[in-house]
Amino acid sequence: RVIKINPDANIKVIDLKVEPQNLDFILRENPSFVIDAIDDVKAKEALIKFLVKNDIKFVSAMGAALKFRPELLKISTLDKTTNCHLAKKLRDILRKSGVNLKKVDVVFSTEEAKIIKDDNGNNVLGSLALVPMSMGALLASKMFEEIVGEN
Repeated sequence: RVIKINPDANIKVIDLKVEPQNLDFILRENPSFVIDAIDDVKAKEALIKFLVKNDIKFVSAMGAALKFRPELLKISTLDKTTNCHLAKKLRDILRKSGVNLKKVDVVFSTEEAKIIKDDNGNNVLGSLALVPMSMGALLASKMFEEIVGEN
């Protein structure tokens, strides 16, 4: 779809499980911007550390599970997130590693997570489809802002 809009766009899909030892491929690709939409905490941590260390522009998606109100999504830095268990976990991990949280742009929800139980009383993860879709739009918006500029 992007190529139909802009035939000069350079998009490359890399099918790879992100791990700390295999991130050098990013330097070879020399991206203008990286969107992190990884759900795995260890992979997300490794990617963020690598991108900050190598001064590569990026934005990271925080948790959408148990969120139902897309209008409560925000773009900010990791140090300013609220009501997001994934963001809190990453803040703690990255702070201990010495990462400047002000250099970690994120999309997160200010909504408090809803507790949902199945018929057996087990917690169920999920979100209204509009939330991750809206999060994707905000991630793309941040990317365009960084690449093209606000004006």
